[in-house]
Order: sequence, then C-alpha cells, then structure tokens
Amino acid sequence: MAAFATSYIPTQASQVTRAADNASMLGDNFATWFNASQGTLYAEATSSVPSSDAVVRFAAVVFDAASYSNALRLERLGGSARYVQTVSGVSNVATATWNAGDTVAIAAAYQNSNNAAAFNGGAAQAVAGNVPTGLVTLGIGGHGTISANSLCGYVRSISYYPTRLPNATLQSITA
Repeated sequence: MAAFATSYIPTQASQVTRAADNASMLGDNFATWFNASQGTLYAEATSSVPSSDAVVRFAAVVFDAASYSNALRLERLGGSARYVQTVSGVSNVATATWNAGDTVAIAAAYQNSNNAAAFNGGAAQAVAGNVPTGLVTLGIGGHGTISANSLCGYVRSISYYPTRLPNATLQSITA
C-alpha cells in the first residue's frame, strides 16, 4: 500500500496493474515557452528501482522528434543520477549517486560551451558540448510513449527557466 492516494484505478472482479503516468508536452504548447539557445531544467524525483537496474529512467527529458539523437535528460541509471546532454548522438554526462528510494534534486543549465549540472546541493559540474538542436518535446516521468523508460517513482517537482542560471544558483536550488 502506498503512503498516499493515487488516481482512481477502475477494476471489475480482478486486480489490475496501473499504467505508468508519463506526461509530455509538444507542438505549440512546447515551442511557445522553450528557449532553444539557453535555459535551466530542474527536477526533484524519487525512484524505487534497484541500483542493479540497467534501464535509463527519466525524471525529465527534452528531446528531438527522432530517437534522442538530440536531448537534455535528467535521469537515473543504476545507482546514478545523471544529466545527459546529447548532440547528434554524442553524449556528455554529469553524475552523482542516486540510491533506490532516495529523493534527488538535479538542476542542469545549458548554453553553448557553458553547460553545468548540480545534484543535491553539490557544486556544479561542467558539461562539455554545445546545445542540442531540434528539441520539440518535454517528457516528465518518462518518454511519454516508451514505458520502459518510466521513472518508476515520483517527480515531486519540476521547473524550467528560459535562461542559463549561474552555477551557484544550480547548487542552491538543489540543496
């Protein structure tokens, strides 16, 4: 039994499994507020998946129309919290520890040759590379269409800033 109520899950005479709640925003809803040249993405999330799990679990992901060849990802992989910035299939990564059941705060700022991520109040880590192009969709708690990448937990908070926040701010908002 969960520690809090979830949305209604209709059942008939037998038990059913709840589908993953993966929210996404795309099209004009996305394009009207997303700044493609610079910005900051923040998520606070909990995942119950064991650290031995080898599947990427998205807390938040901004991606292109293809298959993540260009993306900004706040994610969990195994026992690691990760900010992954992918440009034309080449990824640059910042990491920290994320154990099953722990809540992690991640803030990632992007701007050409001026990228960084901070985790749980730690100092910001520089992330190499330029800003990905062609980003058209925001996924929260997963990809939106691929249930295998669902967080399997809770996104407690998500924020987006259409400007590249200073490294000291990344550290303070994740503390």
